[in-house]
Amino acid sequence: MAESAIAALGTAQAALDELDRRCCDIGRSPRLDALAAKLSEIRLTVLDPGGVDPGPVSALLRETGAMVRALRIECCAPNRLPLYATLLDQLNEVQRDLVPTQ
Repeated sequence: MAESAIAALGTAQAALDELDRRCCDIGRSPRLDALAAKLSEIRLTVLDPGGVDPGPVSALLRETGAMVRALRIECCAPNRLPLYATLLDQLNEVQRDLVPTQ
């Protein structure tokens, strides 16, 4: 189960790396760095040998998704929007894999 979440996080990180590479606004770099830190935090939570607690993972995913949405809304380059969509899709994949539905 965690393997597909780790794969989704890898895809999300690749999309974020591409966004960072293409970004022309220096002011966005700290926010992109903060987003990278959140993805790393999620990855560490998923890899915890004690197992994944759905509550904290769900909270982290919500926070990270909010960061992605805020960055996407402010983005001035339509050709980057698919990268934001990829990030959100991958966060949803992690959510489906690790957080039981109610």
